[in-house]
Amino acid sequence: MNNIVSLAEYRKKNGIALPRSPYYTLNATEAQIEGAVNRAAKYLYKPMNGFGTMPYAVVIGYEDKKGRTKLLKSISIYPTKNVMEENVGRKGLRSVCVVAGQV
Repeated sequence: MNNIVSLAEYRKKNGIALPRSPYYTLNATEAQIEGAVNRAAKYLYKPMNGFGTMPYAVVIGYEDKKGRTKLLKSISIYPTKNVMEENVGRKGLRSVCVVAGQV
């Protein structure tokens, strides 16, 4: 059993890049959140596809149970409230998002 090492240890020892977290910060500052919201707001007014469908919401990150804001490296755009709630709900985290005026 002494010969078994974790994949992370093996990668580190052999100079192989470790997988990156989908989050770029685990405790975002107000300035970082404001910047993410401003970027997300631009997507709210652009069609999602060739049919002209406008996004329902743009999720920029999540808040964990300890109250830390985790901003995503890339934002997630959702066409409807149901789709957003299904995806966000699976993670068990509260979303930090910008919601467009669609019903």
